[in-house]
Amino acid sequence: MYLLDTNQPLNIARKSLSFEYPTHIYILPSISSPYSNLYTVSSLMAAIILAALLVIVAARPEPPVSSYGAPVPVYGQPAEEAAPVRYKYAYHVKDHEKDLDFGHKEERNGYDTMGEYSVLLPDGRTMIVTYKADKHGYRPVIKFIQPSQQNGY
Repeated sequence: MYLLDTNQPLNIARKSLSFEYPTHIYILPSISSPYSNLYTVSSLMAAIILAALLVIVAARPEPPVSSYGAPVPVYGQPAEEAAPVRYKYAYHVKDHEKDLDFGHKEERNGYDTMGEYSVLLPDGRTMIVTYKADKHGYRPVIKFIQPSQQNGY
């Protein structure tokens, strides 16, 4: 190996530097020994692998930024009260050939909803559900009507 003896003053840009204790700086390894390049090659390989890993990490794409965020919570009463909801509807389907008989009717005024739906069951009975839904919850009343004649599915 080539050694630089730092016991001698160095002239760098017209300034003299001197060191108080002997130190040696290794410049390049000597080629005379067969094992001298072993450390150079392994350290060079380590540097190349480290640089390759840094390139891979730097080239990794960033995850997409979502423009959708969580909804902002709103507390208190809305600034403007919506008009109370009011509707009424009904339908009924009756097909004697296919033995279909079902229907539904409902009426809503604000938060109070009342309605009824019915369906002909396979055993010939008709199930009728009458319900009311309001601030106290959904309250159904279920009843079955026996057929006067056998005409189920």
